[in-house]
Amino acid sequence: MLLISFAGSLELYRSPGLVRATGDEPMSDDPDFPTANHALQVLRQARLSRNEAAAIMLGDLVYEMAGTGLRTPEIEEAHQAAWVAISALANTLKEEGFAPPALWKAAFGATESWIELLD
Repeated sequence: MLLISFAGSLELYRSPGLVRATGDEPMSDDPDFPTANHALQVLRQARLSRNEAAAIMLGDLVYEMAGTGLRTPEIEEAHQAAWVAISALANTLKEEGFAPPALWKAAFGATESWIELLD
């Protein structure tokens, strides 16, 4: 068995979207912001992955994004729209092994709209 050692320090990845121009503060204090940003990061990673892997990633994301109904109506609506778009994308990838660009665009657009409301 081959073991590979890493001598460097490991740092937690911080999305550029979470850091202000000052470099320290998150862009939003809303408790949903990390979830929304995570959703966008998973979508980006899934888009670059094989369809089978993307279906699994997005299926997990749908589960993680389950709503609580405790948000303001506007934020709840945006969250729900993102959840529905990502769910449709995940289901299409799982069932057909491929998703057309329009489904990807809808998932990205709904997730980005949700993030904008939280900022």
